[in-house]
Amino acid sequence: RYKRYKLINLLKNILNNQNYQDNKNNNENLELLCGLMIEAAYTDGQIDTAELNKIKMSLINVFAEDSKEVDV
Repeated sequence: RYKRYKLINLLKNILNNQNYQDNKNNNENLELLCGLMIEAAYTDGQIDTAELNKIKMSLINVFAEDSKEVDV
């Protein structure tokens, strides 16, 4: 669990330090981040509902995504 949070915090810092001017780049970076979070959740060979909910909540709470647009 600690490794997941460490990865999320690392990615958050990287993304927050970049200057985004193009919304397309934001969306592409967020898609990459989602992929990384899903890969991290799948390290044990399965993804359960709790892990998907954590990814969803990370997108909403950490990255300020609209909860209506975060569909897990």
